[in-house]
Amino acid sequence: MHIIAIDFCGEVAEVYAEFFNEVKTQAKRGKFSDPRNLYLTLVEIEECPTRQISAIERTIDSMSIESFDITIGGGGGFAGRVPNTFFTFVNSIPHKDTLYRLSRDLSMNLHAKGLRIRQRAFVPRIILGRRILWKNTGGHNFASIKLPYIQTPVTSIVVIQAERKWGRWKCSIMYRKALASSCS
Repeated sequence: MHIIAIDFCGEVAEVYAEFFNEVKTQAKRGKFSDPRNLYLTLVEIEECPTRQISAIERTIDSMSIESFDITIGGGGGFAGRVPNTFFTFVNSIPHKDTLYRLSRDLSMNLHAKGLRIRQRAFVPRIILGRRILWKNTGGHNFASIKLPYIQTPVTSIVVIQAERKWGRWKCSIMYRKALASSCS
């Protein structure tokens, strides 16, 4: 599977590394994301042969995408297919629909090139952990966890190859596109 995403490093990774160290002490068990590997999925491409990677790159390169700012923070959780999933929200600034438009435009352009796009509703959030059981509540207590808010520029998007090895997901950045500077 290939994912087109916004990856987070630098300040975001540092802030969340501190946050994870604190939060892990409050959990009995769970699988937390590595703060160096946090990303926001924009589009998932199903079963993409290696020969089509260049089609993904050409499609992204043909699009005029300007840099923009986002806010990451707040949090929540849900039970479902993967119980006790913990996440943080992502909002684009100043226009809240920037992320939705970017996801839609990427999906439409890649689909037009014959790539199979995984159909799902776009929800701008970053998964921080799964199967988390908190110590004091015996269940999920997402409301008590206060995630820091961070405003950061988005200056590139990446193509990630995600593959499952030995029961764990391994993600590798295959391509990075720098976004054009916006003149705000």
